[in-house]
Amino acid sequence: MSFTAAFRVDAGGVVGLGHAARSMALAKELIRAGARVVWFSRKMPAELVAALVSLGIELHIMRPASLSSSETPPAAAPPPEEPWREDAHQTLQYLEKTHGPVDLVVVDHYGLDARWERLVRRIAPVLAFDDFPHRPHACDLLVDPTPGRTPEAYASLTPPGCRVLTGPGYAPVDPEFARWRLPSVARRLVYRPEGPEAPGPARRPVHPRPVRRVLVSFGGADAGNETAKAVAALAKCGYQGQVDVVLHAALFPRPTWWELLEAALPTARLHLSPPSLLPLMLSADLAVGAAGSTSWERCTLGLPAVVWSTAPNQRDVARALADAGAAVHLGESGRVCAGALAETLKALLVDGERLRQMAASAAALCDGLGAARLALQLLPERAKDGGAVTLRRAEPADRDLLYQWQAHPSTRRYARNPRPPAYEEHCRWFEARLRDPGCVFHFIEHDGAPCGVLRLDAMEPPGAFEISILIAPESKRRGIARAALAAIRRLLPWATLHAWVHPENTASQRLFESAGFHQVEGHYVSPPPASPGGKVQDQ
Repeated sequence: MSFTAAFRVDAGGVVGLGHAARSMALAKELIRAGARVVWFSRKMPAELVAALVSLGIELHIMRPASLSSSETPPAAAPPPEEPWREDAHQTLQYLEKTHGPVDLVVVDHYGLDARWERLVRRIAPVLAFDDFPHRPHACDLLVDPTPGRTPEAYASLTPPGCRVLTGPGYAPVDPEFARWRLPSVARRLVYRPEGPEAPGPARRPVHPRPVRRVLVSFGGADAGNETAKAVAALAKCGYQGQVDVVLHAALFPRPTWWELLEAALPTARLHLSPPSLLPLMLSADLAVGAAGSTSWERCTLGLPAVVWSTAPNQRDVARALADAGAAVHLGESGRVCAGALAETLKALLVDGERLRQMAASAAALCDGLGAARLALQLLPERAKDGGAVTLRRAEPADRDLLYQWQAHPSTRRYARNPRPPAYEEHCRWFEARLRDPGCVFHFIEHDGAPCGVLRLDAMEPPGAFEISILIAPESKRRGIARAALAAIRRLLPWATLHAWVHPENTASQRLFESAGFHQVEGHYVSPPPASPGGKVQDQ
């Protein structure tokens, strides 16, 4: 496959790290699918430069978009171009001179809008990330992971024909978070297998966990020093457990923060620009931070949080997290004081049952597979007719369509239970599957139209799933099921997949055999094709 994606993203300082983090998550999935990635930035911290290069991404640091205040242009020199126009021209020059044809341009930058996209779109389709519907776009695909956001929010801001993907199902999270999702959620909720008839994990009553470790992280652009506010509040409420404080090395001098932490919280540990928050989030029982891109990493792992918005684009995310029960929202940063925060933390730290409910709600909101789903939208699997086969996360509105398929005689013929479910029974089952962190529940789409369901239910040992696939009666024998199996393997390359097939269902037997499954003790198994990474080390 020959596919080149060019990313235009900045990070650090006022910009923060969230744009780079979500774009890197998508870049990783595209690279894993065989694509080539080039990256253009004006600002990029040294640690992110190293991370990009380690992935095999071709990084280009662009020259300044306009003259600095220390430079004086010649009297006859024309005025500098508008920053967005100069940025677009530089991007095009880099691409045309050094990289040849480009298949996609990804832009994640609040300072670049429809004017920039319109110029760059001359050479390739444009994917734009956004989470604050206020500026016009001229892109071909727009992605906004905000919960509750609908494509209609961008109807007047995007051109005709632009596809808009919304909701946490498309939140780009580093693939490693999805791999560690179930162990993290299991630690907070406690799971047990229920047997072959219902292999998904289920909760059982447990004694509420005490809060032994709190993570404080406000990203790479903590301009209001919200970190100090959180540290002061934890000290004020008398918290005695460990506190992990994450700071960006370029913004905060280490000696000053060591003095503050030693005086306020002797049990605190300072982490300067860690390569990943994954180990710290896995160890934490509660997080305090902003409602930025890190929210989706916390939700993937079921980590409860106390949040407030530090930028306008975070307001809707913060409110949505609170409405879903995944976080406590304290409002905007200017209205949050250490005293009120201390009272909130004091009550929450001893309320183990509420923390467990928050963990369940957070895990139900985001599963960490958004980057892989986006990569599948861009580089889909193909049916026999060449149509694009993609996967999207199941939604409440899918309930009745699935019921129609479930009740069809051709579906029941080889089912474990040949009796069609009652509608009320189906509704209860469907709602439980949507909220179960151990269930990876997808609708299959063929050229954008729903045509089936693919579901994974967690088993023991960890990392194992039972796979169930249903193709709509009118969509069978078109190669859609085979393409869907290839698609789900792209989403979970680290998983071991198990399929139980009725002895008389020869079509399904051929399907799984053709997809690389092999028979083991009466069922079909597909182990991970390769190890995707090593162990996660605590920091």
